[in-house]
Amino acid sequence: RAGRIATDINIEISSRLDGITIDGVKVFVKPEMEHRAVVVFRGDGLSEKITDTDPQKTGLKPLDPASHDDSNAASKKTIDIIKKFLAIVKDKLSDQDKANYMLLRGFAEMLKLPQMNDTYKLNTAAVAAYPMYKGLAKLVGMKVLDVAGLDVTDEIKTLKDNYKNHDFIFFHYKKTDSAGEDGDFDKKVSMIEIDAL
Repeated sequence: RAGRIATDINIEISSRLDGITIDGVKVFVKPEMEHRAVVVFRGDGLSEKITDTDPQKTGLKPLDPASHDDSNAASKKTIDIIKKFLAIVKDKLSDQDKANYMLLRGFAEMLKLPQMNDTYKLNTAAVAAYPMYKGLAKLVGMKVLDVAGLDVTDEIKTLKDNYKNHDFIFFHYKKTDSAGEDGDFDKKVSMIEIDAL
């Protein structure tokens, strides 16, 4: 595991992998923030019914992708594409000390989800600095509010400036997640105690 590499390193290594074509399937690799990136496999006859390659523990080797349905031709094709992609990743990132491979998880097809504004008759918005949560908010139809920076005080300012204009605001504060992922209970508690700000 590479840990939380700097976003600028993520941008550079993602650019090495973005735009590859494997057996007619186009692969896009887009950096998010820190160590996270989105990988899109775009082509015909693919399946989302694939297991993660992330073993979820430090020190264990990555898992091979597998199918939730071994008899499914689309799953077999997808696994083959993923294995070829990971071989390319290993080759193209071999000069990196830390981020020299990718752990893939959360395979899913793009869905058209019910939109919160329509379903609940609310005027919704989202405040988030981390790209993944902005994307999730957009996926369910929330207006993503611009945040001036990456600090929670920037997010709080955006919330204060906009809360009267919306019935519901999703507020995401990434540092609580990061502390929890690191197993730092005391830090997570202090991050949750946001009302002091």
